[in-house]
Amino acid sequence: MSNRNTFILENVRIFTGDEFIDNGYVYVKDGTIEEVKAGSSPDRIQLHAPIRSYSGYSVIPGLIDSHIHALSGNMASIEQSLRFGVTTVCDMHNNPDDNERLKKLAAGPEYKSLYADFKCAGLGALIPGGWPIPVIKKKFSHSGKSDSDLAEYTASWPNLSVPEDAVPFVEQQVKQNGASYIKMFHEVGDTVGMNLPLPSPDLQKAVVDAAHQLGVVAVGHALSYQGTMVLLRAGVDGLTHIFCDEPPSDDYIALMKETGAHCNPTLGLVASQTDEGRELFEWFMEDPLSERLLMSRAAYRPHGLASSQKPKSSIKHARANTRALYKAGVPILAGTDASGTGVGLPYGLGLHMELYALIHHAGLSVADALRSATSIPADRFKFHDRGRIEKGKKADLVLIKTDVAEFLEDRQNRLMPLAAVFRNGTVAAPYERFWNWGTRT
Repeated sequence: MSNRNTFILENVRIFTGDEFIDNGYVYVKDGTIEEVKAGSSPDRIQLHAPIRSYSGYSVIPGLIDSHIHALSGNMASIEQSLRFGVTTVCDMHNNPDDNERLKKLAAGPEYKSLYADFKCAGLGALIPGGWPIPVIKKKFSHSGKSDSDLAEYTASWPNLSVPEDAVPFVEQQVKQNGASYIKMFHEVGDTVGMNLPLPSPDLQKAVVDAAHQLGVVAVGHALSYQGTMVLLRAGVDGLTHIFCDEPPSDDYIALMKETGAHCNPTLGLVASQTDEGRELFEWFMEDPLSERLLMSRAAYRPHGLASSQKPKSSIKHARANTRALYKAGVPILAGTDASGTGVGLPYGLGLHMELYALIHHAGLSVADALRSATSIPADRFKFHDRGRIEKGKKADLVLIKTDVAEFLEDRQNRLMPLAAVFRNGTVAAPYERFWNWGTRT
């Protein structure tokens, strides 16, 4: 009874990651979900755990941000994320030393109340002069760093040239750098006003094949229709963005269906690139709970690399393409591309903005939007120990002070009213007072 990560949440509406249970209980034992059912908890378990009754509240799985960058090992990537109910973050290209430090902190039992879990791709499959050097340069300039700082930061980045480079590159990421998946890039540059060098299709296919040989998925970056189609033909398992330079097309949707690929649209990132995201950003930043949970506040600063290409590049295209994929049954993942540099979306809070956009701008149902940040990324990235509230999974949970479905359906609502966040059954530090004095029966 004294174990703080053993408890029962009762009289709550539960989203399991697959479906809603209107009124039920979740029994957490030693940080792992032991039982989830409708109705009241039975006497046989009430003797073994303190009961917390929260009538009118909801509980959902801990959120997964499928796309972040913890540049320079930014601690807010795991600390601020957890504050907002994001219990797992997926870094999509970062220096291995920084990744290793964040992974160690996230894995420490004494830090479960402070940090989200950290997954990574290691370093991305880069070519000389290609993406993401231009965007990293802009982020460094906003942080007051020089070109020499950029050169030092990128000195260890790989430069792939031929298909034969793929196997050693992938082996290095998985076996040495602890990658859970592989990140690729095929940024043509036309959507952001640039002309960039590109990997060959044969090289891209070789990277995908090498990833699959080691049992991990390969996901790819492209902001244009042209780049997206190259990645899909190479066999990529998922896209880390939706393209924004063309409206929906039948051939694109057919190829997504044929390959079984998923899409992480990053609608907030696209709006930042086209400089069309200010209103939503500022509205969420003004939420009183946001103001309390943010580690620091920053004014809206868009990426803006695609702003000169409007109307060819537009958030309208991105939303329409996401809507078309969703209607076609393509798996949608929620991710932010947050980087902690003051440009684009903030860690943690940005995922709530993305869920809002998926529901109210791209037409996802509330249940499917929640799936996009819980069970679907867990399935796609093979994180089999999380993403659902079911027996045997990690007790990564978010307790919400209302009916979560009704709240998210109302476009007048912003940040979900978080009551508590748990990682492996341990309450996150900002919520300890609520948990210590919460309702008990």
